[in-house]
Amino acid sequence: PVFSALRAELAAARAQDNQHIEAEMSAIRSRMEDFAEGAEESNAEISEALHKTSAELAAMRNMRGSLVQMEAELAVVSQQTAMLSAAAASPRSGMFFDEPAAPLRALTYQGQQEESSASQIEEAVSIG
Repeated sequence: PVFSALRAELAAARAQDNQHIEAEMSAIRSRMEDFAEGAEESNAEISEALHKTSAELAAMRNMRGSLVQMEAELAVVSQQTAMLSAAAASPRSGMFFDEPAAPLRALTYQGQQEESSASQIEEAVSIG
């Protein structure tokens, strides 16, 4: 009877230890699953952020090419503007921009100059 009681007591202690170990193992499994889910979510978020950043970088590369092209076009327009400003400021240009019909008069004036130059050349050739 003493051994039986001792065996029963040991069996009860083992059962209690097993329950305690199973409870701890269950808690550890739960934490591991939570950790794995969190890691998966983090990986998905990092992957999404990486794809978004890659797309933004590609867009920035395209914008850089566009900016270079726009700078070149701006330089051409700036040069043309400077040339027009210089022509308008020149007293020999024949343009009077303060009047509404000035562009037409400027073209007519230039045409008249060309005609008189042509007639002077014809006279010189016929005299010689």
